[in-house]
Formats: sequence, C-alpha cells, structure tokens
Amino acid sequence: MIEIDELLLVRLAGTRAFGQGLHCFAEGRVHDVVTTNRITNAIVREGRQHVVRLRHTHRMMEGECDCAVSDGIEFCQHCVAVALHLQEQETPAKSIDKRGALRQIRRYLSTMTHEELLDEFLERVKQDRASIRAWIKDANLLPDDFLWLSRNRNSKRLSMSQYSRIIKQLAEVVGADPTTYATHSIRRTKVTLIYRKTQNLRACQLLLGHKKIENTVRYLGLELDEALEISRDIDI
Repeated sequence: MIEIDELLLVRLAGTRAFGQGLHCFAEGRVHDVVTTNRITNAIVREGRQHVVRLRHTHRMMEGECDCAVSDGIEFCQHCVAVALHLQEQETPAKSIDKRGALRQIRRYLSTMTHEELLDEFLERVKQDRASIRAWIKDANLLPDDFLWLSRNRNSKRLSMSQYSRIIKQLAEVVGADPTTYATHSIRRTKVTLIYRKTQNLRACQLLLGHKKIENTVRYLGLELDEALEISRDIDI
C-alpha cells in the first residue's frame, strides 16, 4: 500500500478537508473498517453515518464517499479520516505529526479572507449541532441532564473554571494568545459574527437576552443611530 503521510493527504483533499479529517479521526469517528484486495470500506459517524471507500496500491490512493462534498468522486474529509486510520494501523510508529498538521491548518487559515473565515465558522457551527444531537442520542441524555459533565465526581456539570481552561487550551492549539480569549469573549464574538453576517440586530438582542436594544448596540460596539435604523427595518 502507498505510504500515507500528511503531504499526500493534503495533496489529495486540500488543506481544509485535511484539517477536518484530522479532527474527525482524532475524535474516533471511524468505524467498521474492512480492507479486502486493496479496497478499504469504512463508516464515518459525523452527524450521520457516511460510507467511505478507498482504493489503494503502492503508487496511488483514490477515495469516494456518500457525503455532499465528495459526491462519490472527491477525496473528502471522511476519506482523510479513514486514510489516517489505515496509516495508524499500518505504521503506528510513523503517525501523523500533529504539530506539522496544525502548521498546515494555520497556513491555510492565514490565506482566507474575513468572509471566508466567517463562512467556515458558520459551517462548523452546523456540524457541531449535528454532533451534539448525535451525542445526546448515543448517551441517552434526558432534558434535565447536563450536556457536558465534570471530571469531578462531586459535581455533575462542567464548571466555569474548567470551561475557561478549555477555551484557553484551544487558543494555544491554533497559535492564538490565550490571555485574549475567555468564555465571555467567545459569547460576544459569536453574536458579533452573526450580526455582521445578517445585520439582524433584533435577533442578536434575543440571543443575548437583552431587554433593551440600546444594550445590544453598546455590547456590539455599534453606532446607535445606525443600529436603530437597521432594527426598525427588521421584524422577526
């Protein structure tokens, strides 16, 4: 079989799909992997089940998936995840260099415009929602159950301090300054991005739980006259 490495997968799928596939593989979403006569079939559970098939020899690798991105012909993030699984099984001592992978992802992000970054963010939000629904179903969670559990046996829910540590760790992973990120800034950033995308000030007010539209204006750092004019033109 062809030697699988970071450069090969980036060349086949592109940097964006490689980063998504790396994340998918790291979360253990590859299942039911069967290889016969240099053809590997697998299931990738990301929101829903995706059927992946890889064809590989000592000189080439091709992939297909039933997801919308692949459309049965393109090497998508699910193909990347299955390829990484194969790479781990075949050569455990030569696993993908995660630092090198992160460098590839950062280089890709640095080439994107603000609008492209926003589109990518909103797409990830959609995927996260699907993942959360799958987690609720798999864990048999009830409406009164906490979604994220604490590591502390004396507490059921994730604490604010632990949540804050997770945010700062994620900032370090992507090469950002962890001192500039916190739980509140993440909350504010999401609503700001929604406003820039939709110009729907009233929706932002509802999401933030503000009683007065003026509070939302100050929160988002907008000019009052401009914001009120936008608000009057939008009904939801």
